[in-house]
Amino acid sequence: PTGASPVGECGDNPFKFGGRLDYKPRFVPSSRMKTRAAGSSSPPPDLRNGLPSVRVGPAKVKLKWGGRVIEEALDLDEFPTVQALREKIDYVTGVPPCRQTLILAGKRLAQHQGSALDTEWNEIRALVKTGQALMLVGSE
Repeated sequence: PTGASPVGECGDNPFKFGGRLDYKPRFVPSSRMKTRAAGSSSPPPDLRNGLPSVRVGPAKVKLKWGGRVIEEALDLDEFPTVQALREKIDYVTGVPPCRQTLILAGKRLAQHQGSALDTEWNEIRALVKTGQALMLVGSE
């Protein structure tokens, strides 16, 4: 082939130092894009206020098990401990407490009792939103 450059020259390979770059960048900022002034941005939502979100209304959750809703409005305020909740779920579903894994608000509820666990249970109940799902994993 005539006019072809010898193999190994920098002009042929754009990745070698000094090579040609014949492409255009894919992203070019538009003049329509908004730019923020240095001091005008608001803090992220979680830093706007130092207080955790607190529920408004009763702590009624949906009990879901096996892909279906078992109980539509399970009121968590009726249960002073996680163990009391587990016993109610045993009555409703027939799944014994020792075979239940409960997930609420992305947290796995503890199996055993104790003062630290009761404090954690009270915190979870205070932060739960009405209509949130309580997932049960377990079999009879």
